[in-house]
Amino acid sequence: DQDRRSLEVIKRNVQAAKVAERARILQADALAYLARCRERFDFVVVDPPYHCGQYGEILAALAPVLAPGGKVLVEGERDLPLEESYGLLLKPKSYRYGKTVISLYQKGEE
Repeated sequence: DQDRRSLEVIKRNVQAAKVAERARILQADALAYLARCRERFDFVVVDPPYHCGQYGEILAALAPVLAPGGKVLVEGERDLPLEESYGLLLKPKSYRYGKTVISLYQKGEE
């Protein structure tokens, strides 16, 4: 995320969930960070501003930095037109809650 207030909320939530030692919270533009990232991640949460129009780009850019079997949780508007796959990322499940959709992608074998 790039908004400092949002980052503070995320940090509090990570601490409350007792996963702070395993989490990495970044204040950065997602696409710019992913373009230069050399790390591998097991789990990523994607929750950009609704109507950002970059979900597909972000998911495609995530595939190279996910560990094999890694998962991506995507939150968006209920009508968000997400594909069933983005490269090696496959969407086995989606859940709808009111005006929100949560989609879970998993990286397939390379």
